[in-house]
Amino acid sequence: MNNSSFSRVALLAFTVFSLALASCSSSKAINTNSNTYQVRLGVSKQNTIDIETPRIFTRFGYQILRNEANVGEIFYETRWKKRAATEDERKLGIKQANTRLTLRAKPRVTAGIYSVILIAENQYQDTETGEWRPSPLTDMAKDKIKEISDVFKTEFQVKGLN
Repeated sequence: MNNSSFSRVALLAFTVFSLALASCSSSKAINTNSNTYQVRLGVSKQNTIDIETPRIFTRFGYQILRNEANVGEIFYETRWKKRAATEDERKLGIKQANTRLTLRAKPRVTAGIYSVILIAENQYQDTETGEWRPSPLTDMAKDKIKEISDVFKTEFQVKGLN
């Protein structure tokens, strides 16, 4: 491979890497599925995650259904929480909604440090059939999740790496 070919390959690799890095870091909220909403919470040590997650979930009325911790991940999942529809959900004809939260933490390169995300799933009750159906979160429902995520972010910034 001559120098000009090598330079073009290196430039192409750098451009692809830069674009990938920019797209990963440009947003705090990630929307990967229509009925889920994800928020990056930052970084923390496992001890802080294990202390703060049950406390914060309880504060907002969520009950932990399961908790798992292994080498590759820390995982907390709540039960579905029935809640009144937000104003913008009521405008869509929704009267009752459920939300479930999942906290996932994956290890970083630095030993003992985890990258943490909060995932909110949403469903509404069909008024005709009574069945629960997956549903995208409205702006007001997302605001409630942002309120919870802001508490996590604050706790992780204050206590997360101690």
